[in-house]
Amino acid sequence: MEPKKKGMSLIAKQKAAGWAFLTPATIMIAVMSFYPMIRAFILSLQTGKGANYRFTGFSNYARMFEDRVFLRSVGNTFFYLAIQVPIMLVLAILLAQLLNNKDLRFKGFFRTCVFLPCATSLVSYAIIFSNLLVPLIERFTVPTAFGKGGKQA
Repeated sequence: MEPKKKGMSLIAKQKAAGWAFLTPATIMIAVMSFYPMIRAFILSLQTGKGANYRFTGFSNYARMFEDRVFLRSVGNTFFYLAIQVPIMLVLAILLAQLLNNKDLRFKGFFRTCVFLPCATSLVSYAIIFSNLLVPLIERFTVPTAFGKGGKQA
């Protein structure tokens, strides 16, 4: 008869490792997503200014659903949802099928043309924010022996 091994089995170790990786992410999702949602719902049941809140129940929601502008915006949203989403899905599937056609010449060029707006928008964001943040970054850089820190000639 073999003696029992001490410690955890391999499966138990794998399960423990899975929970160890899952727990911090779950806590972060709860703290960063669910807490603000719950807090916003609690605040929506109150009325007041500053720190002077008083509980009003669902009267804010009743007032919201009586507002013509809100009802019109909800109607417009559902209209665009019913019209735009199916059209965009059909066009996306047709374009994907077209770009995956084996007989299509210049396939790489067409794929680049489709993907180019995604890439150029990221580059433009990077350029805009780098120009916005340069004065802030220069303020906190340390001058070096070669000149002003953080600035390249």
